[in-house]
Amino acid sequence: MIFGFSHLTVNSNNIQSDLMEYLKLGYELEFSALKIHNSEHKKPLLKTHSPIHNIYYLKHKQLSPIELINHFSDNEVQADKINLEEGHINISIPSNLFSDEQNFWKRLGFNQNNDELILKRLCKTWSVTLKIQVSNVHKSDLYLDSIGATSLAFIVKKLSHYIDNPELTDYIETEAFELLINEKLLNIIFLKSPAGIPVELIEIKK
Repeated sequence: MIFGFSHLTVNSNNIQSDLMEYLKLGYELEFSALKIHNSEHKKPLLKTHSPIHNIYYLKHKQLSPIELINHFSDNEVQADKINLEEGHINISIPSNLFSDEQNFWKRLGFNQNNDELILKRLCKTWSVTLKIQVSNVHKSDLYLDSIGATSLAFIVKKLSHYIDNPELTDYIETEAFELLINEKLLNIIFLKSPAGIPVELIEIKK
């Protein structure tokens, strides 16, 4: 079960400048974690793996939470598949993957409403609406250290529910790994959707 939407991850090689821009938009810095361990299990999703990374977690009263992250990578490719707009997040995919992409998100617990995929929770910031946009323009492969919006993260009750789900086996990209951040021990796996969108599932252990 997905408890709710955690955040949109945005990778940056110019953290301080981007952080100031988000603060101007009304975001508030909830916490930061500097030089924390960057699991080797994430290597399949990174162009360049660094043993450490910096995290800044930002919240907004109206917009989706953002995890601004620096992977200390030399990857300069711009991420162009995910775009945050007021009220929803756009995902750009090839037309031939439209049905597969919708089915993937429905397996994760989203409800479909035309071109929208909706995860509705009692807490507004834990809810999220995805809009699937078909594009025949070539999009770059999306890595966690691409520049820009790179992945969507969700809080789940039990990771084992997803790891053991045969309908999701082909989409699991990493083994489960632990991360201690903001005094919380997290258990994490990454999936990748049919269109190549990285999805982070997080179980809070303590």
